[in-house]
Amino acid sequence: MSICKIVTGLSFLMLAQVALAEGIAQDVDTLESQVSVLQTENAELRALLEELVALQRCHAIGGSMGRTISESGNHGVDWRGCDKRRIELRGPSWGGSELYALLFNADLRGTDFSGAYILGVAMNGSNLEGANFTNANLTDSNLTGASIVTWQQAQDYAHLGLQETIFDNTVCPDGTNSNDNEGTCANNRTPL
Repeated sequence: MSICKIVTGLSFLMLAQVALAEGIAQDVDTLESQVSVLQTENAELRALLEELVALQRCHAIGGSMGRTISESGNHGVDWRGCDKRRIELRGPSWGGSELYALLFNADLRGTDFSGAYILGVAMNGSNLEGANFTNANLTDSNLTGASIVTWQQAQDYAHLGLQETIFDNTVCPDGTNSNDNEGTCANNRTPL
């Protein structure tokens, strides 16, 4: 074998090593790029899953059918921050030792609570504009920071579309009756 052939063979071998190294580097770059894309997609999927879990929580109706919550269907309702406008939550029992509901920071505009016993329920920060609490019992519930619109406010700001929160013969969270409090629980939002 001649020296020329050996040098040529070594040259090809060195070129092959360089090509192999460049190919590996490109493969590594490609894999790193694909891993980055997968990590981004994984984060997006996790965010969507969290959103779906929140939606499931907000749309759960505690075991009852339709838009009315009944005594048998309200165990463990967690509607924190949920939009539950104009739903009917009439019924004998909400809260208490066996039943519980978390309704704080919820949008409960126009919700019908008439005749409901809403005992010890966290409703603080909720929007209760236009909600109906006729003959309801709110004993020990927390309405701190809840948006309660009085009849006078609704009249004064009718151009804003405010709807009165109705308290008629309602036991306020502090145990007083709304009929003795100028027809509202606005000043009686927290338990004694």
